Amino acid sequence: MSALRSFVRAVAWSLLVAAAAPAAATVVVIPTMEEMTHRSDAVVHAVVREVVVEEERPGRLVTLTALEVLDGIAGAKAGDVLTVYQVGGEKDGRVAWIAGAHHFVIGEELVVFAVRLKGSADRIVPYGIGFSLFAVVDGVDGKRIEEIAGDVVQLQRGADGGSRMAAVEPRRFATLDGFKAMLREIVAGTNPVLPKKKILAPAAPASLKAATPVLRKE
Repeated sequence: MSALRSFVRAVAWSLLVAAAAPAAATVVVIPTMEEMTHRSDAVVHAVVREVVVEEERPGRLVTLTALEVLDGIAGAKAGDVLTVYQVGGEKDGRVAWIAGAHHFVIGEELVVFAVRLKGSADRIVPYGIGFSLFAVVDGVDGKRIEEIAGDVVQLQRGADGGSRMAAVEPRRFATLDGFKAMLREIVAGTNPVLPKKKILAPAAPASLKAATPVLRKE
């Protein structure tokens, strides 16, 4: 099954659970690193070079963010430029964003999991809303990784088959190099199941669903 088809099916499923969330919330079920890596068209370590907001058609703003790939883990190579396509943005005093969507900043360094827009070689959308983007953070001992948790609500399933809503817990990794090495092992199939208690803090829920977009106007 293609990554895009998986993404569309997950969005459709999430519509069924959105009613249980607060009125303006985007509902997500967080995928494991393995699921997200295998089902993404592109996994890249990149830096933001440009952010442009356009009026795609009357009344519809879109934000186009140019990412320069520093290291292509899957689906791209160093030096490529990928454009993140997001519905919404801020232009001429108008503000409209999908709840939970990330606001990219020029110079920001990230590891991005994404799917390509149909028919486009270089336009992508983040794999999920409120997850799938990992900030590269300068630390005392070098660069480390922290997931960017958007303004979303996480749906968690219990062992009894029930579910509950909870805040998204960002996943953190001690080093950038170790994180990328882990992802390459997943791509190669040499690390299909990670020892989460040793690598992830906190551990990620095991289910995969994407987000329910909720357009927020200000």
